[in-house]
Amino acid sequence: MILTMGDLHIKNQVKQLNYWKLFLKEKQRFVYSIIHTIFSGYGQTIVIASLFPWVQHEFDLTNEQFGKYYSLVTILSAFTFQWFGKFIDTVYLKKYSLLTAFILVSGYTTLAISSWLPLTFLGIFLLRLAGQAVLSHIAMTSITRFYDRERGKALAFANLGHGLGEAIFPSLILLLASLPLLGMRFSVALFALLAGLGLLLANLFLLRKDNEFCQPIFIKKSHTHANQLQHEIRRLVLHDPFFYGIMLLGILPAMLMTGFFLYQSKISTYKGWEPLFLTTIYASFVTAKIVFGFIVGLLIDKFRAINLYVWYCVPMIIGFLCLHFIDHILGAFLYLFLSGVTIGFGGQLKSALLSEVYGVEFVGTIRSMAGSVLVFSTAISPWLFGYLVDHGHTWGELLLVGSFTTTAITILNYFLLKTKKQELQKSIV
Repeated sequence: MILTMGDLHIKNQVKQLNYWKLFLKEKQRFVYSIIHTIFSGYGQTIVIASLFPWVQHEFDLTNEQFGKYYSLVTILSAFTFQWFGKFIDTVYLKKYSLLTAFILVSGYTTLAISSWLPLTFLGIFLLRLAGQAVLSHIAMTSITRFYDRERGKALAFANLGHGLGEAIFPSLILLLASLPLLGMRFSVALFALLAGLGLLLANLFLLRKDNEFCQPIFIKKSHTHANQLQHEIRRLVLHDPFFYGIMLLGILPAMLMTGFFLYQSKISTYKGWEPLFLTTIYASFVTAKIVFGFIVGLLIDKFRAINLYVWYCVPMIIGFLCLHFIDHILGAFLYLFLSGVTIGFGGQLKSALLSEVYGVEFVGTIRSMAGSVLVFSTAISPWLFGYLVDHGHTWGELLLVGSFTTTAITILNYFLLKTKKQELQKSIV
């Protein structure tokens, strides 16, 4: 097994830069990463949920039908990402980014012109692949493997775009669609244009002379040799029980929050609030996600991800319980805020943990494996939640099951991480 974390216990011997000085030193790389994570929001459930009423009305779909089709295209994107994601280790970064941008723009263009249901969900498939999966993969992988001492803070900058995109795009597309001269189709076409221009300009003007950052990890190896190495690392990781344990804890927040976000109007009604109430206070989720994303960056640089990972789902567990037991609107704020803390922690912690345990050389290949599992998990919850509610289960029951399941997986990870830390300590003695 490739357990290459040689400086696990000697990390902070060199003085680290604070956030501002680090940003000034590495601003072009960080802005490049932030732009990618901002536009990854195009494929996130919270943005696509803004398109849900329009698609439902255009094709006269029931909630269950939309959830089923949405789950199907997300599953397909997960399998595709398993294959497409590994090329970040063998393809020049800007070329990989531009290809992904083309896929994303194609997705929104398809949605804008489609009047045929299969073509519409082909567009959503492209959004889920390029937006939810690959753009985030580009930003987090390139930052993860290039930085060591400052990895936590560097990942915090890259992750900033996730919160910004999720905060801006749902409201923006609804605002544009509400304008008399635009409508939803033209607004979707404008979104395609915005993404194309943003990502094109990022690749033309940022990192122009930074070949070191853009070079793939296998640039000096033959294509055949690179494929052999990637195949070997996938085989080794898939035979490591630790990988499955951390992936279980890693996918639960995304899986659960995807389901709850997609049906948040139903949850609001269940709690006795206005249907769009949770949407109107979504800013509390985004604020927590951004703020605690920066906080966890400092914590990773000081304590290492392997010592923090087991605790990151605790705020979300508390948030679910608050929403279930508190009928006052305070319960809604606590649910969104605490869930935002967990999501803010999770992005950086997962990327940093994989690099700490398996080394940075193969982080692109390993992240594509982990990412495909995460995308697959987000495909399950829309259909599963809809099925359970349609068959008599309440949203309160789903919140409790989510809390108890996450608690059990957290306890399992406590023992797995304890064992893995002992293995790593032995490997560097």
